[in-house]
Amino acid sequence: MRAVNAFDFLFLVCVAAMGLALLRVRPATLMLAANQAVALRAISNISRFGKPRSQMFLPDSIFSNANQDIAMRVFAISAALTVLFVLLPSRKKPFDPTTLPRLPSWAFNLLVVYFAILIFSENTILSQGYTDPDRSHYGANLGGGTAFANAMFIYEMARRTMTGEISRRTAFQIILALFIATDYLHGSTGAATGFVIVASLVIFAPVATVKRTTGLVAVLVGMSLLALTIRTLRSTYSTGESGLSTVATSLRQTSATQESTSEGIETMGNGTQYAAHVFECITLYEAGESRNWRSIYLPLVYTVEPSFLIKPLDIERPKEAAWELADYFIHGGGIFVVGELYWNGGYFCVLVVFAGLAFVCWRADVSYSSSFFGLMMTCHLGTLLQGTGYGFAQVTRGIINGLIAMTIWALASRLSIGSSRPLGTPAQPSPKPATSS
Repeated sequence: MRAVNAFDFLFLVCVAAMGLALLRVRPATLMLAANQAVALRAISNISRFGKPRSQMFLPDSIFSNANQDIAMRVFAISAALTVLFVLLPSRKKPFDPTTLPRLPSWAFNLLVVYFAILIFSENTILSQGYTDPDRSHYGANLGGGTAFANAMFIYEMARRTMTGEISRRTAFQIILALFIATDYLHGSTGAATGFVIVASLVIFAPVATVKRTTGLVAVLVGMSLLALTIRTLRSTYSTGESGLSTVATSLRQTSATQESTSEGIETMGNGTQYAAHVFECITLYEAGESRNWRSIYLPLVYTVEPSFLIKPLDIERPKEAAWELADYFIHGGGIFVVGELYWNGGYFCVLVVFAGLAFVCWRADVSYSSSFFGLMMTCHLGTLLQGTGYGFAQVTRGIINGLIAMTIWALASRLSIGSSRPLGTPAQPSPKPATSS
């Protein structure tokens, strides 16, 4: 029987936070807790069985008992803060959804055109492997710009369900079909899954509690299985070397070899890689190589220096934490945000910055059904599921994008340009909200 260690306890704490966030329909906090749970499960296996097989290229000292003790305290801080904010009460106040600004027709049509360009920018994994360099026809993904477009589309779909212009089921089906075409069929899973989770919780929030919870659990399980399937098959499905049975075989093999590899099913969600990030960041900070809070203020610089302008303008961009980490250790990309915060300023940075992040998640979660600000911010926080494993700059991208959207709305509502119904103009009341689920 598997003995319970401190990381198992923290894992269960995060799972409990996920369950409560689901019951309270809080998508941002749910994703924050889920990422920690995945990383903690991986660290638990490392603590019990030793250095993971997929990280054999790293020094043994990375996974020392001393680093594990620090990791335990770091995650104790983040898990406690997650539980605290998921327990904070919701803000209930009267709200007329017809006051929500409608996205102008020209802007919505522009989104549709961009998504069409994105869909045809490369072949799907059904015809070519995910890593095949010849799969791409032209570069269309704008990174943060794509995340912005995804969030704005979800906002408009959610607004239409709230005003009764479209049923909840139809809106969700449209969003799911969009991400299957733009992301899943092209082998990408992280960003799409985060946005679909946000869309499902926001759209189905008004449904009666028992029915809602059952449906959301089904959506979460279904999206997890879809992402797992895509990640397993994306490199080999086009060659005929694998099929759907490969997924079940892979799961069985992972479970059977867990003690010898120190890796369980969490590795399919990048859990082992996240754990390695945490230990690498701890090692650097303890060696006196602190990042001195650069991760916290540099995202503002990245925002005014979009990636697609770097080459044309010959801009030398400050190095992100994930790239700086690669100067010290070989790793598979990204950087887990909890470890990154420790690298920037130890326990104090973890406490202060993670508390701020959890507060933003709570503020959006409890107000998306009662304010324009809450709905807009929550839609943009769909980046959180993938972003937590890719560093603080990625985590803040959704927050900054939401603030940019609010700024655009404020300017458009004041100047009243670009449309006879600018972004700040409420939609016309609908006689009756949609009730289908």
